[in-house]
Amino acid sequence: LHLACLEGNDVVVQYPIEVGANVMVRDYELETSLHLALEGLKRQWVGSSPKGFLRTIQWLLISGADMHAHNQTAQTPFRIAKRMMGSDLDCFFNKGASVVVYKMGFQGC
Repeated sequence: LHLACLEGNDVVVQYPIEVGANVMVRDYELETSLHLALEGLKRQWVGSSPKGFLRTIQWLLISGADMHAHNQTAQTPFRIAKRMMGSDLDCFFNKGASVVVYKMGFQGC
């Protein structure tokens, strides 16, 4: 799940979540899948789609990912997203997160 989130592969992320994967599992730096999806979006690989990252982030939020979970350096997904102001992430983190994301139906703000 972590690798798929880091790559913004929303199709791969969907399956483990649907079969009950814990979206709050942490890696050795205490980062959750949501931390990694946001870091991946920030660093986007050439040819990767921002939509894949945004859908990945939506899946994670809908599935209960904690946007206030601290990693080893005390960063939260919320803080990471705020540093990326002006992106489509504003609507995810400013309007009630998972409720809005679910109602958007992956269509955007």
